[in-house]
Amino acid sequence: MRLFSYVVTFDTGFAPNPFWGFLTLACCKPKIRLTASPGDLVVGLAPSRFGSGVVYVARIDEKMTFHQYWQDPRFEAKRPRADGASILDRCGDNIYQPVEPQGYRQLHSAHSSKGGEEDEGAKHHDLSGRFVLASSDFSYFGAAPIPLPDAFRSLIVKRGHRSRFPEGFVAEVDAWRRSLPKGVQDRPQRWRDGDESWRETR
Repeated sequence: MRLFSYVVTFDTGFAPNPFWGFLTLACCKPKIRLTASPGDLVVGLAPSRFGSGVVYVARIDEKMTFHQYWQDPRFEAKRPRADGASILDRCGDNIYQPVEPQGYRQLHSAHSSKGGEEDEGAKHHDLSGRFVLASSDFSYFGAAPIPLPDAFRSLIVKRGHRSRFPEGFVAEVDAWRRSLPKGVQDRPQRWRDGDESWRETR
């Protein structure tokens, strides 16, 4: 078991996307998506200006290609709907539709241009990770991050990610995360107040 930690700079419900029973990481953090395997832990922290609290912690269940992610009916709800009435409708991360030959079309999403056209830079960055990570065993705190225990302060990182931790430390973090409430506990930090659509997915 490995442990990865990083800063969730923009907590919008897009990356990670914690809705519809699975926390998924399909965009951003390509190096983590390339390297992490089922059974590994990922901890997402708030920026230091917000106290480096825990935005989420997840045990990875599955690692799949973008093609597999798109085709799996469990994740259809994570395809964004640009004309959706709520933020939940628009923040899906299942944004890469397979097209022949061996390519992908980027849906109108958080990573496309304002007019809905594909953003080639974001597309290249996302697809360079090659895989999508999915977890059904997660705790997501969003706009109400919980304090990071003092014993785990070494998880804090400024840029990129951190993954070289002693086995004993990883086991301690795993035991701690098992004690946390599961699923989505609050809205993403960058959602407007009053939008309760996130509760529909619990």
